[in-house]
Amino acid sequence: LQSPKTIINKRLKIYYGAQGTGKTTQAIDELDDKSNIIVCNAAMDSNDMLFDFDFDKDGKPVFRPGKLYRACEEGKKILLDEINLLNDEVLRFLQGITDNKTTFTAKGHEIHVKEGFMIIGTMNLTINGQVFPLPEPLIDRASVLKEFTMDASMLEAALM
Repeated sequence: LQSPKTIINKRLKIYYGAQGTGKTTQAIDELDDKSNIIVCNAAMDSNDMLFDFDFDKDGKPVFRPGKLYRACEEGKKILLDEINLLNDEVLRFLQGITDNKTTFTAKGHEIHVKEGFMIIGTMNLTINGQVFPLPEPLIDRASVLKEFTMDASMLEAALM
């Protein structure tokens, strides 16, 4: 077997560590559009991430492309803050779009995944003593897994 010449999956970075260690700040610094952030929670589904609910000029309800949809179509980076709080169904959906697919369908819309699209997920592994891990198949898709730790100056600043 030969070693691969290119990284197969390059659409996912995971930054993890304790609160206040700079994970989210680092991720925001990497974004093309600093507002391209979704704060995750367990009640979200993939449609919540892909579509925004709105009303058209006649007052009829419509779904418009949301941040994740636009990031895919425009080949942009998006920050999923607290990615590990998403439910299993959404995490499986993310597995599907972080490999090399160039299109997928949601709510009847064909969404194109352009070169440059990337999810940067930040997470605290432990919240209030409870561990919230990511599933192994999603971790396997990460081109970067980076732990952020507290250094002495951060600890000193936190205590003041």
